[in-house]
Amino acid sequence: MSRIVSALCLLPCLVLGSTPLTSRTAEPQLVTEVAGPGQTLADFLPGFTYTKTDIDPGVPPEGDLMGWAAFTRDGSRVILTNRATGNITVFNWATMQVERNVDVGSFPSAIAVTDSFAVITRAFADSVVIVRLSDWTIAARLQSGVQPWTVHVSPDQSRAYVACDISNTCEVYDLATLTRVATIANFRYFLSTYTFNSENGRWSATFSDFALTPDGSHIIVPDGIDTIFWINTATGEFADTLSGIGGCRFVSLSGDGRKAVIANSANPCVVRRIDLATREVDAGVTITGHSLMTYETAVDSAGAKAFLGISDNKSCLVRFATSDFKVFSNTYTAFWVGVSPDHRRAISGQYNFSIVDFALDSVLGQHSGNSQSVGAVSPAGTRAVGFDPHRHEGLYFYDYSSPGPGMFRGTTNAGADPEGDCPFGIALAPDGSRVISSGVLSDNAAIINVGTGTLDTVLPIADRPRNCAVTSDSRWALAASIATTTLRVIDLATGSIAATIAAGSGPTDIAIAPGDSLAYISNIVGNSITVVRLAGAASYKVADIPVGELGLVWAAYGICSGLAVSPTGEYVLSAVSFDDNVKVISATTNTVVATLAVGDFPLGVEFDSTGEYAIVTNYFGNSYTVMRIDGANSSVIGTFPTGQYPARLRRNPLRNEISLCTYSGKTLVTVNPQTGGVIRTESYSAYGPVYQVEFDESGNPIVLTGPTGSIPGHLHKGTDHIELPAVPSVFSCAPAAKMAAVAMPGPDWVSLVDWTPTGAFGGIRTLPDPGLHLPAVARGRVELTVNLPSQARVRLEVWNRAGRKTATILDATCPAGLTRLQWNPAGLGAGTYFVRLVAGNAACTRPLVLIR
Repeated sequence: MSRIVSALCLLPCLVLGSTPLTSRTAEPQLVTEVAGPGQTLADFLPGFTYTKTDIDPGVPPEGDLMGWAAFTRDGSRVILTNRATGNITVFNWATMQVERNVDVGSFPSAIAVTDSFAVITRAFADSVVIVRLSDWTIAARLQSGVQPWTVHVSPDQSRAYVACDISNTCEVYDLATLTRVATIANFRYFLSTYTFNSENGRWSATFSDFALTPDGSHIIVPDGIDTIFWINTATGEFADTLSGIGGCRFVSLSGDGRKAVIANSANPCVVRRIDLATREVDAGVTITGHSLMTYETAVDSAGAKAFLGISDNKSCLVRFATSDFKVFSNTYTAFWVGVSPDHRRAISGQYNFSIVDFALDSVLGQHSGNSQSVGAVSPAGTRAVGFDPHRHEGLYFYDYSSPGPGMFRGTTNAGADPEGDCPFGIALAPDGSRVISSGVLSDNAAIINVGTGTLDTVLPIADRPRNCAVTSDSRWALAASIATTTLRVIDLATGSIAATIAAGSGPTDIAIAPGDSLAYISNIVGNSITVVRLAGAASYKVADIPVGELGLVWAAYGICSGLAVSPTGEYVLSAVSFDDNVKVISATTNTVVATLAVGDFPLGVEFDSTGEYAIVTNYFGNSYTVMRIDGANSSVIGTFPTGQYPARLRRNPLRNEISLCTYSGKTLVTVNPQTGGVIRTESYSAYGPVYQVEFDESGNPIVLTGPTGSIPGHLHKGTDHIELPAVPSVFSCAPAAKMAAVAMPGPDWVSLVDWTPTGAFGGIRTLPDPGLHLPAVARGRVELTVNLPSQARVRLEVWNRAGRKTATILDATCPAGLTRLQWNPAGLGAGTYFVRLVAGNAACTRPLVLIR
C-alpha cells in the first residue's frame, strides 16, 4: 500500500503535446498561446488546485513565480508579487535591496497603489488584500468575484476596481472604509495569452485591461470582439458603446486624458484613437505588413502618437496626424510597454530595454542583456524596473534620466537568498545519505540530508545548472551549467565546491565511468564531449572530443542527446541527434573511432551488461537501433519499430535486458540488446507520458510517468502506483538504500521516496516536513496533533481526491511544541481525504480514510 505524506498541490508545469520542439542551442522554449473566446487558465492548467506551498530546496522566505510589480507613488519603493510563495517583496529603490517580504496569502497577482495602500488581487483565493504602506501590515482581506486578476485605483484614490475573469464582474472597493461596496455584472474581461517555459515550468498569463476616465466617472472596457463599453462608476450601468473596432483587448489613455488608443489583433494591425468627449474614433492607422504582438500601448501627452510591439520582432511608433508609422527593429518586439510620467517618452522592455522619444520619433538609448516581459514605470522621476518570470526571479533596475547603456543599475532577487528554484536535475547518493538537486533558475545546487530531511547547504553553481551526478562511493558530486562552460566538483562530505573545471560550451549530460576515475560531459552548444579525470579537488580536464550536432527535445522539461559509458569503461557512446548517428569513442585514445548511422533523432543510448552491444532510441523515428560495439569495427545490427517517441532507456543491472520508455506511446518496452527482440511490453496507458525507468535492488522496474487529468504524475513499482505532488522532470534511484528522489521544477519541490523490504512503497516526503499526526482511518470525530519547532501561523485544511478543499480545521497561530485538536467531519462522505498542514513556510499532507 502507498501512503502520501507530502503537500498535495498540482502546480503548473509543461507537458508538450504531439509535436515536441527540438533545440540545437538548448535555449528554453517560451511558448505563448493566444486564448480563444471563453478560454480561462483552467484550459491551460488542468488540475491546478489553486493552493500555495513553499517547500522547495532553498531557504525561506523565497520569492517564486513573479507576477506583477508596481512603484509606490513617490517612486521610493517597488512592490513585487510572488505567486507561488504567497508573499510580496518590497525593494528600496535607492539601494535596490529587499526591505522586507510580507506574507499576504496564496497567489497574489496584480497591484495598484495609493498614497496609503497597496491593493493586491489574489486570483485563486477570490479575494483582495489591502496592505498599509506605512508599516506593511494587512489592513483588510476582502472577498471578490471568481479569479480577480487586474486592479486599478480611481484618480482620486478613493476606490479600487478589480476585474474578475470567471465571474465576469468588476468589484468596487471603498478605500476609506475598506469594504466592498458594489459589484458590476456582465463585465467584459478575459484571458488574453498564456506562456510557459519548457525547461523550468514557470508560466505567466496576460489578461485584457480596462481604463478609468480622468474624472473617475466611467470605466472604459473592450470586449475583445468588436465593441468598447463605457460603464458609469456611480451606478454600474452601461452608459455607451462604440462598435466596429475589431478585437481590442487593451485601452491606453493620453497624458492629458482626452484621448484613448486601442489596437486590434488583426493582420494587419489597426491602431485607432478615440476622442473621449465624443466617444468616437477620430483617427486610425493601419500597420501594413504587421500584426499586434503585445497589447500594451504607450501614448504621448496629447494622443498624437502611440508606441506598441508588433510582429517580426519589431516595435512601432504610430503617428495619427500624418496617418503613418515608423518601425523600429533595434527595440525588438516590445514585450512590455510603459510611459514616462510626463508622457514624453515610451519605455520598451525585451532583451533590449529602450527609451523612445515621442517628439523626435527615435530611440534615445538602450541597454542590452536582460530578457524581460513584464515591467513597471515609476509615477515619479525617471525610474523603471523590468523582469522575466521565466528566466530570472529578480528585478532589473533602470534610471533613464540619461538614456543609454548606463541606465541599468543592477538586479536583485525576489524573496531572499539562497533560493532553490526549479530543481531540474537530481542525483541520489548510492548509500542513500544525500541527494543533490540542481536549481536551473536559481543557479545553484541544494544538498539534502536524507536522514534528517533537511538542507545541508545550497551552493552557487553557474547559470542554468541542469544535470548532476554522484560517484559510486557517495563522496563526490558533479553539476554542469548549460548556459556556461563550467563543471563543478562538489565534496558531499563537507558540502563545498572542491573544483571548477572548464568544460565545453553548454555542458548537459554527465556519465561517470566505472571506478569513478573518469567523467564524460556532453556539450550541446559546443557539440563535443569533455573528458574529466576525477580526483576530488585535483580533478582536471583531459580532452574535448568533437562529435557533431547534439540537441534536445522539449519533452519532460527537456531531454538531451544521450551519453553512455560501457561497463568496462572501454568505450563511450554519444547520440548525435541532429546528425542521426551515434559516435563510438575510445576511452583510451579519446577519439571517435566509429560513426554509426541510426534512425531519426537518436536520443537515449545505453550499453548492455557486457559492453559488446548497445541500443539507441530514435525519438522521431519511433524506433530503436541495436548496435554491436567493437571500436572501429562497430556496426549496426538493425532498427526496430516501437511506440511513439521513444526517449530514455536503462540497462537492467541484474538481467541482460534494456528497457526503453515511449514518451507518448506510454509503454515500457524491454528488449534483448543483442538481437533487438522484444521480451515484454508494459502499458501505462492509464497514466501520463512515460518519462524514465530505473531498477530496484531486485531488478524490478521503477517507472516515472507525467501528468494525466488532474494528477501531476506517478512513480510506479510493481502494482503500486504512487501519486506525486507535482509534475516531475526526472528521478534518481539508490537501490541498495531502497530509495528514490524526484525533482519537480514547477513548484520547486524535491520528494524523497522509500520502499519497505517487502517491495511496497513506504512513503514519500516532500521537504521540509512539519509534524502532523492523525489516524490513518477514522469514524466520527478525528483527533489530530500538530508538532512545531517554533511558533507559527498554521492552516489545517482537508482536501478530497479531486483536489478540492472540503473543510478548514484550523487557521490560527500555534505555539512551539504539541497542539492537540479534535475535528468532526460531519457532512463529508466516506472515502479518502488529505489533511494538509501549512506552518509558516513548511507544509505536509497526510491521508485520512473516513468510514461510516
